[in-house]
Amino acid sequence: MHPSRKTKDGPELAPRNGEFYAAFVETVYNGCAIPWRYWVHQMPTLTAGQAARLMCALEPDVFETLDERPNKNNPTAACEKARKIQRVAETEQTLSMTPPEWLEWARKHGFGMHTGFVLAVEELARQDASAAEGPRTTGPDGGDSNQDATAHYSSAKMRGR
Repeated sequence: MHPSRKTKDGPELAPRNGEFYAAFVETVYNGCAIPWRYWVHQMPTLTAGQAARLMCALEPDVFETLDERPNKNNPTAACEKARKIQRVAETEQTLSMTPPEWLEWARKHGFGMHTGFVLAVEELARQDASAAEGPRTTGPDGGDSNQDATAHYSSAKMRGR
């Protein structure tokens, strides 16, 4: 979770509603918010157990065996759901994938997922897409020269040049 985000006017002190709700649920289960940057952005792959726990708002290091109870709150339903997700993955021999692959896998199987996991993976996908586009250049009129060049090429091709 991001404690603050930069905006054009400076730092935004409160996270967006989905992130706030996700951090609240994570704190209830784990005693703290899940470090999404670590689990989704820095870990190139996740095991079935790690992914299942994250999909259920459980911090994999806190709930290594799904029997832990780090505070007085009852995470039994989340632990049971994580156990079932992990079991399905292992039955299919799906043992390790990237976070975006796990998101797609869970959607394909109809598993509901913790908002924090979905938001973190979608943020990673946006960052990857931006990086793949490469740097954008500006044309002499302030427009996007990459689009201008594509439009010019398409126009010339249609005219038979």
